[in-house]
Formats: sequence, C-alpha cells, structure tokens
Amino acid sequence: MAKKAINKISKKTKKEESKTENTKEDENKSTSSSASKSSFTSSSSEKVRRNTKKQGSKSKENLIKKNEIIEEKEPSKNKRSRRAVLNEKITYTDDIQFESKPSMSTFKPMLAETYDGSQEVVGWYCSEKLDGIRCIWNGSNLWSRNGLKFYPPKWFIEDFPKDCMLDGELFIKRNYFSETSSIIRKQYAHDGWKEVVYTVFDAPLCKGNLTKRLKYIEDLLKENNSKYIKLHVQEKVKSKEDIETKMDDLVANKAEGLIVRDPKSHYENRRSHTMLKVKRFLDAEATVIKHIKGTGRCSDIRCLTSKKRQRY
Repeated sequence: MAKKAINKISKKTKKEESKTENTKEDENKSTSSSASKSSFTSSSSEKVRRNTKKQGSKSKENLIKKNEIIEEKEPSKNKRSRRAVLNEKITYTDDIQFESKPSMSTFKPMLAETYDGSQEVVGWYCSEKLDGIRCIWNGSNLWSRNGLKFYPPKWFIEDFPKDCMLDGELFIKRNYFSETSSIIRKQYAHDGWKEVVYTVFDAPLCKGNLTKRLKYIEDLLKENNSKYIKLHVQEKVKSKEDIETKMDDLVANKAEGLIVRDPKSHYENRRSHTMLKVKRFLDAEATVIKHIKGTGRCSDIRCLTSKKRQRY
C-alpha cells in the first residue's frame, strides 16, 4: 500500500512539472509574438511617418508650383474683355495679326447701322451699297451671312486666296438683285456664275483698323488674276454735302445707296455704329384709292395712289 501511494505521488508531481513546463513555453511564445508584433508595428509606423513626410514634401512642392502658376496667370487679370475693347477706339501697331478661323455656323458678319445725318462722318471711307448677296470667303468656300453654304463652280473659286477670310458681296450689276439671288441660291454648280463677281470690302480675321485691313486686301489681290474677285472701290468723305452729291449720282444711276465706315474702326461681329448705310427714301403725299396684292417681300405694302403710280 505504501508503495502504491508513493507511485501516485510521483505521478502527480510529474504531471505538475509537465504543466509548469507547458505554461512556461506558452509564456515564451506569447512574449515572442508580442515582441514580433511590436517590431512590426514600429516598422509600419516608421513607414507611415516616411510616407507622410514624402506626402508633406510633395504637397509643399505642389503648393509652390500652384503659387508659381497663379503668379504667372495673375497678369492676365489686367486684360480687358473683348466687349470693352470693342467699345473704345484703339490705335493699332503696324504689325498685321490674325485671329483663329471660326466655325461658319456661328460666325456673324459686321452689319451697318443707319445714317440719319447727325453722325460725323467726314474723313470716313465711303463706297456704293451693292445690291447683291452678302458673302463670306473662309479660304475654301463661299458662305452666306447666316452660315449657309453656296455652291459655286470650281473654276469660280480656284484662284481665290487661300488661308484667309474675306467679307464681301456677290454682285452682278445695279438693280439686278432678283436675278443674282436666283443664280446663287441654286445648290449646284452652273454657268450662271460667270456673270457674278465677288466684290471684297473687309477681312474679318485681320486685327487692325479699317485702313490696314483694306491695304491687306489690296496687297492680297494685287497679283491675283481671277476676274471673279476684286476689291471694292473706297473713297474718303470730304463733307456732308459730299455725301448728298454722291447719293444724287448713285440714285440717278439706279444704285441702292452708300456705305460709310470709320477708318479707325475694327471688325465687329455685330451691328456697329462705325459702319453706316445711307439710303434715300422718296416721300410724297397721296390719297390711297385702292389696295392691290403684291408679290414677294412687298406683298403687304403695295398700293395704288391717286396718280395711278405704284409705290413700294
């Protein structure tokens, strides 16, 4: 019995010793794992610190670059808007500059206000107001003032100057508007264009006053041998009486009127007070005795006077 008790006690002590050894091993493992975790966290924190330092330096560089860009762009704040430039008189340099070519679907030509006699136009350019079709040459084709494409024969435009933009009128002769329109409005090339001449009076993309633009067109067409394009004749207005004299001569020869333009003006894509149309309207008193239905654009304003003379 005593032997059995001793054996039991020895077995218990062995079990307890093995348990203590296992607990020590577990403690050693936990300490090693915690140490490895702490080393990992320390290394990751160092990486984070390094990345934050890099990001900080990059952000500083970006800020510096942004500031430099802002400093470069700041002078552009002093630039005036296009509208402000259009509304004041500008003295241009002798250098001819050009704007980029616009889309013909959005391009708007310069249009004239009406001359009422109160404007000071002495020294301005004047030319006959042609009774034709307004037309823009964009370097490759002819377009209407509303962005519609014309269809001239190739031989009509083959010698026109390329890489430029011109403003003018497709014209045949005085009091010949309907015939001119019927030729040009056809959407196919035909021999009717042989009667038409493209009469040029401006260069929309040329940044300069009217005098410089007219000189540019003159030099451009000087050596051009095409009989289908020419510069419109311009004269200086000497006095208000000079306008009346020119109008008398034009009206007597069945012309439509005059266009007067400021030589210091620049091209505007709108109706402008620096370009004026001078037209004479014949007024007379009469008693309306009967209404007669007209045709075309005058269909609603045609009447017969007591002198039996139709007026429009």
